[in-house]
Amino acid sequence: MKQRHLLGLCSVLVLSIVLHSCGSAAKDAVPVPKDAAFVLHLNTKSLNSKLSWEEIKQTSWFKDAQSTNMNRELSATDSLARQLMQDPESSGIDTKDEIVFFVKRINTKEGFFVVGGRVKDAAKFEAFNKKMSDNQAGTAAKEGDITSMSLNKKVLASWSGNKFLYVIDGNTSAFNPSRGMEDLQFDSSGNVIPPADDEIADEDVKPADLKGYTTRLYNLKSDSLLGNDSRYSDLLKTDADMHFWMNSEQIYGSTMPFGVMSMLKLEKYIKGSVTAASLNFDNGKIVMQAKSYSNEEMSNLAKKYSGDNINANFLERIPSDSVAALVILNYKPEGLKEFLKIGGLDGMVNSFMAEIGITLDDFVAANGGDVMFALTDIQMKPYTINLGEGMEPYTTTKPEMQVLFATSVGNKASFDKLVNIGKKYSQQMRIDTMVFYSLTDKLFAAGSEQSIVDQFVKGGNRNQPFASKLKDHPMAAYVDLQRFMRAFGSMARDSSAVEQLNASLNFWQDITMTGGDFKDGGVEQQWEVNLVDKNTNSLKQLNQYADKMAQASKQRGF
Repeated sequence: MKQRHLLGLCSVLVLSIVLHSCGSAAKDAVPVPKDAAFVLHLNTKSLNSKLSWEEIKQTSWFKDAQSTNMNRELSATDSLARQLMQDPESSGIDTKDEIVFFVKRINTKEGFFVVGGRVKDAAKFEAFNKKMSDNQAGTAAKEGDITSMSLNKKVLASWSGNKFLYVIDGNTSAFNPSRGMEDLQFDSSGNVIPPADDEIADEDVKPADLKGYTTRLYNLKSDSLLGNDSRYSDLLKTDADMHFWMNSEQIYGSTMPFGVMSMLKLEKYIKGSVTAASLNFDNGKIVMQAKSYSNEEMSNLAKKYSGDNINANFLERIPSDSVAALVILNYKPEGLKEFLKIGGLDGMVNSFMAEIGITLDDFVAANGGDVMFALTDIQMKPYTINLGEGMEPYTTTKPEMQVLFATSVGNKASFDKLVNIGKKYSQQMRIDTMVFYSLTDKLFAAGSEQSIVDQFVKGGNRNQPFASKLKDHPMAAYVDLQRFMRAFGSMARDSSAVEQLNASLNFWQDITMTGGDFKDGGVEQQWEVNLVDKNTNSLKQLNQYADKMAQASKQRGF
């Protein structure tokens, strides 16, 4: 059995268990090490209450997959996948408990992927893993309280008591660029095709100690478990469908730059940096709430220089009722200087700025702390390409939109320096006729048309419909998905493309993000993906939407 087939089967297993589950996590949780780089915890009870496996089985794509399998000779792998899709409990796994996935990095090339949960029937679980193993020849071996079975050279299944773990070798040595570009193969889209197991030379891959790491996981002491971290345990207490944990220090710590950059103190930016997030499929929207923590020095910086609420007057000044996308924030400019100092970057930045005639202090003094970037009035316009003498011009379409950037002014003299430098370089790059701007003692605005810029600076009192969702936070963003779909959807020609466009228009509405608030030791943010149907939970809607898109793709022959 090829590695990619086995991993695909594992994916079917996890998906079917997650959406077939209806219980809650036991107190003796699956062992997750405190130095895990990434963790995904699934609240199976909540997920199943919103979308059952039976509903999945009623979709046309599921029925098509089943029909395809019925009409051809099945391999052992296909048969097992089909069995799991019909009856996940045949795996011997307790489908009424938690499912946890985590990643552990050893270095830039080595690590482990782990999936864990509960065993309901050990005999069924053993038989299931034997069928999953290469050539169905897996043999269970018990050492102490741990029973394990090698599925192939990269995957080890194990169980102890009522817990199971799949430990997968995350070694990426086989994809080392030093092997040479001549050894790489590409698909029709230009993507690298991963080599098959039998194409990777043994000397290219350092075998991972799957059994040793598995044993260590089962024997982790309390102080080595992530559950002992109050931030993670508090995360799991939140009522959510999914929980995420990302440890930036573990992810990026071993990839910090070498050479000249190694003399800097860049590790201070990520030391102790973790993000805890929860995801909910609510009625009419998908909501993610996240909180980022860091070390004491970075936390003190965030607390001291956290911005005030966004300048809502900027939103009222936008001279359009057709805002497609927007980012707006408030920050304390002096905090930028302190941020650069922490990593030792202030000297480098000052040297660069000195070459263009300003200093970091000039930049800090010039800015008032309010910034906004907006795209408005997006539409597709006819565009003619002249193919030369004797040939008919080719007419197509291209997107056009209004672009607006605005910021508040701190010290006018310092800002004049920035403007003069900007004018100099825009002339050198020959884009000075493409960017229009206006500057007053309090405001600077630049954009794609002078009239747009002038109207913003003059002021306005437009009531943007999304403004109430963004205010009262130092940072916010908004994307009107409907405007983008309607603009680019005009390019849809065949009936199936139109069908997919209509399905999307009836599903997606907009995205909002707010954040930047420092509270209880961390910086908070919230994302909302809003849907057109406000009365149905978003997970059920996603299932229905995916089915409609699959049906339309089938019409196009995909």
